[in-house]
Amino acid sequence: MSKKIKIVYFLNTEVRGGAEEHLLNLLKYLDRGKFAPVLVCPPKLIELLNDDLGSLKIRFKGIKLKRWRDFSKIREFTNFLKEEKPDIVHSHMFYASMFGSTLAKRAGVAVTIETAHIHERWRKGVKAWYAIDRFFSRFVDKYIAVSQAVEDYLSTDKKIEPGKIKVIHNGIDLEKFNPDRNYDSNNFRKIFSLGDYPVITIIGRLNFQKGHIYFLQAAAQVLEEIPVAKFLIVGKGELEEELKNKAKELKIEKNVIFAGFQKNIPLVIASSDIVVLPSLFEGLPLVPIEAQAMVKPVIVTDVDGSPEVVKNRESGMVIPPRNIKVLSQAMLYLLKNENIAKEYGEAGRKFVKTNFSIEKQVQLTQEFYLNLLNYD
Repeated sequence: MSKKIKIVYFLNTEVRGGAEEHLLNLLKYLDRGKFAPVLVCPPKLIELLNDDLGSLKIRFKGIKLKRWRDFSKIREFTNFLKEEKPDIVHSHMFYASMFGSTLAKRAGVAVTIETAHIHERWRKGVKAWYAIDRFFSRFVDKYIAVSQAVEDYLSTDKKIEPGKIKVIHNGIDLEKFNPDRNYDSNNFRKIFSLGDYPVITIIGRLNFQKGHIYFLQAAAQVLEEIPVAKFLIVGKGELEEELKNKAKELKIEKNVIFAGFQKNIPLVIASSDIVVLPSLFEGLPLVPIEAQAMVKPVIVTDVDGSPEVVKNRESGMVIPPRNIKVLSQAMLYLLKNENIAKEYGEAGRKFVKTNFSIEKQVQLTQEFYLNLLNYD
């Protein structure tokens, strides 16, 4: 294959979350001898990704598409595609694909792909009929679902033809999340006043999806038995003040640390004893994969793709969502049974190495591209 395959990746979000980290990983490990990636996303997201984009040495363009009557932005995006002449336009999530895939076809792009990252449980009323999704699906050649749960959502709820969907699990950099590295956990614990106390951590945007409110309520119950425990909340979001007020209401604010956005997630995990993700819905969450790679026991809720990344009672615990009592009991169980917690962590590392390496994700994605273009 003499000519590189040009791929325009399109994101339409303005926050840095799981989908954005997913794409950064893909861009980092994509075979540049075969593929020439270009990123298009809102200027605000470029600012958030700026350091990473510089190290990746990738071309990018800032465009935000909000509505179909934004004719100047629509024209700018379409003209950009006509100038670049990509072989593939790969959009991430429906909001991006609605514009990206449709305008790509108008610009004459051969192949359009949409990666679905999550079960969109927030959609209610008319939006939950998915009529608009089915209309725009005619402009999408193939879908990538990050989990079997997302594939089921696409085929069952959105009525996308199963033959158009390929499941490719998210992967992580196992060298980056390597428990044998020397992490300055003592300094991290000192900065956030964690001391030598047990630390239970939740990592993610501070919004209703991630279930922080249940984390705090369960923390209050844990502190009744283990009053020295610390609860570390990593991330930023619209619920920050509400959650801080809830911690005060529960009278646990001295044991709850709001650490804000942290770039060095391996250090955060290395400094934690247990990692919890009490989500209400997910696609295929990266945090429990990363925590298991760092041989930490994890607790996740039995929603969507989360049970696909944790083997219950082997590498962690899978519990019902919104159940404060069960969540607190799971935390206490792991805190009181250090040997079992250690066994879960060691089993988790093996499980992740087999199933969720970035190399496996990239290999499957690249093969997917080549097959769609009929390359050997």
